Amino acid sequence: ASEWTLSMFTKYGIDAHLETAKIPHAWYRGNDWGELVTPVQHWMTVRSAAWSKATPGPVTGRIVVLSRDAKPEDITANPAKAKSAIGLTAEPEGPVKLPENPPNAYNAVIPPPKGVPKAPAISFRERFENYRKVMAALSKAGAAAILRDSNKPDAMLLTGSASFPAYEPSVLPVAFVSHPDYEWLLRLGKAGHGTFRIDLEGKFSQGPGSASITVAQIKGSEHPDQQVIIGGHLDSWDLGEGAVDNGTGAMATLEAARLLKSLGWQPKRTLTFILFTGEAQGGVGARTF
Repeated sequence: ASEWTLSMFTKYGIDAHLETAKIPHAWYRGNDWGELVTPVQHWMTVRSAAWSKATPGPVTGRIVVLSRDAKPEDITANPAKAKSAIGLTAEPEGPVKLPENPPNAYNAVIPPPKGVPKAPAISFRERFENYRKVMAALSKAGAAAILRDSNKPDAMLLTGSASFPAYEPSVLPVAFVSHPDYEWLLRLGKAGHGTFRIDLEGKFSQGPGSASITVAQIKGSEHPDQQVIIGGHLDSWDLGEGAVDNGTGAMATLEAARLLKSLGWQPKRTLTFILFTGEAQGGVGARTF
């Protein structure tokens, strides 16, 4: 995508180049699958979280429900509960409900906030630091894998990263299932009689991988060192085709560059067009720029 956007900027007659960073490992999705084994046999669609550690072939474990507010000490206090288990990480919040007549596509997925926003009880960084410690404790206790709730309407699957820090293999295999399947597994786990088999075959590059952003500029006539930045991001998760997130931002950036160049307009300040990569996967593009 970065090479293609570079060629488009060049076609428009705009000076452009790639800026490349290294990430610890590239990750390649394998043939993921899973099935409920008991109390009934039922195949379920399972997709690995990105940068998830692979399972050592198909593994079977009893379904164990973990508290949303679990702490590492909760795991270490009772490691037998987690040993060889397929862990469900949290109670579902309920799937996203799409309004019948949304005012626009954005509000259909992310309703606009109302009232005074409440400060989170725990910060984003603190929550993921706790998550990292809990995963380490589960791995030490011998858990087999973790299943996450996709929490999307119409049984759509969510994907995201299992890796903290970014671009490194996770300490445990992690996968997503649809919200209806997750609710079923949750009920079985609470009842104490469900087992699940899972196989995740994702692979990692042996060495570092490359991630490039595309940067193009129309130099300013009076203040070339001052920049007006226009940008979007190229990356999307591999289960989606990127038509909304991220395609619209990338195409709007390219079209703005094409129009301004074709008009022959000479700005006073430098116009810098950036197409980022790796934003959803850990922010490497923004950090590179």
